[in-house]
Amino acid sequence: IFIIVGVGLVVAALLVYFLFFFGESKDVADADNSVGGKYTDDRFPLKRNSGGANVRALQTYLNPLLVPNGSKELTVDGKFGPKTEAACELIFGEKICTEANFNNIKALAASASK
Repeated sequence: IFIIVGVGLVVAALLVYFLFFFGESKDVADADNSVGGKYTDDRFPLKRNSGGANVRALQTYLNPLLVPNGSKELTVDGKFGPKTEAACELIFGEKICTEANFNNIKALAASASK
């Protein structure tokens, strides 16, 4: 258990490092990516009511970071709802996921799985 917690803390610290040095500005949050129905658009920035392969990947990348922080895992369903939004706010400090944040967490997940 201590090893899992330690790895989780290291992963969270690396994520903060990546976000601090490579994160985009929050101005991207003003972009509107609604294109039709609910959960059908997966263009960046990912936000409430986005859906698709990018959201599914985001949920997969977020899950290992949530449990060490005392949160429950997300259901990987490709729907950016209130739980995914809360996870983004916890991890990224904002309720959306920019393309830069997505790429940083993807790289972090890839390095953690090696």
